Amino acid sequence: MDEYLVEVLIDNREETLKTWAYSIYAVIDSMITFESVQDIFKVTNTSCDKTWDVEGMDIEYLRSLRSEIDPTILNDYLKDESLGEVKH
Repeated sequence: MDEYLVEVLIDNREETLKTWAYSIYAVIDSMITFESVQDIFKVTNTSCDKTWDVEGMDIEYLRSLRSEIDPTILNDYLKDESLGEVKH
């Protein structure tokens, strides 16, 4: 798992957030779940110093796509049938 620095617009202010993820895709997915994040400008993987310029990405569109995911499907998939609960 790598550390990422994410330059965002949050609550009408430019901020740098830190997160940990296995991929750039997971970072973007994480950021779009925060309703207060209004825009994402740049993502940097601090372990290899790779940077992605994602300014102009349509966050609202990505959020609308993500909202189409039925969370019960994922919960059902991860459910441990012998325990009747979600695996951690």
